[in-house]
Amino acid sequence: MQPAERKALDGAEIQGLIAEVAGRLAPSGEQHILVVVGGSLLAWQGLRETTEDVDSVHHIPAELRGVIQAIAVQRDLRLDWLNDNARWFIPVTFHLDSCDVLFEHPRLRVLGAPLRDVFIMKMY
Repeated sequence: MQPAERKALDGAEIQGLIAEVAGRLAPSGEQHILVVVGGSLLAWQGLRETTEDVDSVHHIPAELRGVIQAIAVQRDLRLDWLNDNARWFIPVTFHLDSCDVLFEHPRLRVLGAPLRDVFIMKMY
């Protein structure tokens, strides 16, 4: 099986996919946190038209990763359409309390990193 081609995702599509992830999580358990950065954050905020993936600087645990990959298969997206690869570039000055809440669900909270931190990350 060949990997899915990278599809351009706009802000509305990203928001819809995140809502779908939240809706597919088991009704009880800890609330997972994603911290969106990069082009996906800019697309979410309407500052960029599209992006190919959604980057988070917060570790994605197995339960969340399983739901993300199930959606990828059903929607013909890459398995890593939502990933935590950006965690290696997080600035030492980054703090969760400086993030904006983008999405809130009992099982999933999505934060947007401050644009100054996104800028620093892009410099890496």
